[in-house]
Amino acid sequence: MSPRLLSSPWYIEDTFTDEDAVTPPNHAPDVDASNLGWTDVISGATIVANALVDNSAPRQAVIDSGQSDVDINSQMKIAGGGTSETGLIFRYQDASNYLWAGMDQLWHRPVMYKVIATVATEIGLAANSSLIIGNDVNVTERITAVGSTLRFYLDGVLYLDVTDAQFQTATICGIRSSHAGASCTWYDFRVGRVLK
Repeated sequence: MSPRLLSSPWYIEDTFTDEDAVTPPNHAPDVDASNLGWTDVISGATIVANALVDNSAPRQAVIDSGQSDVDINSQMKIAGGGTSETGLIFRYQDASNYLWAGMDQLWHRPVMYKVIATVATEIGLAANSSLIIGNDVNVTERITAVGSTLRFYLDGVLYLDVTDAQFQTATICGIRSSHAGASCTWYDFRVGRVLK
């Protein structure tokens, strides 16, 4: 498990502490600097036992951090294996234009994509194809985005170091799952400043 960020105060901090079945738009994060709350892009995720679950279907939910240079992390668990792509959204403009990074369960490696006009283009792919996340194992995904420098970490290990200038001023980020034989649970979601 990678160490928690030292950022204080957080722009966004959410431990998903709420009643079961509450959806992200009806839930108040612990810290929400922009005070705009969550928005469902692909609805259906709900809180269960103080965690956010995708209920075994594709889901996306986003929240505005108010900052474009950010350090995002989330402790999560993937269950069921399958071929899902599960991770974190950042530099989000709208449902058709954003960046995301996470795990490709089919090829067992971290990936980073930019989506422009709904077309996804791979901009980062870890060479190691033997990285297998065990079923029901907690991991921490982390993204740092500073200007055009984009990095993805899994459990504190840097896997992707990408340069891409798309959507540099966008401040919205969030969670994503594609669900193809797997389900995902997010236990927390934090966005802070990038420590130099």
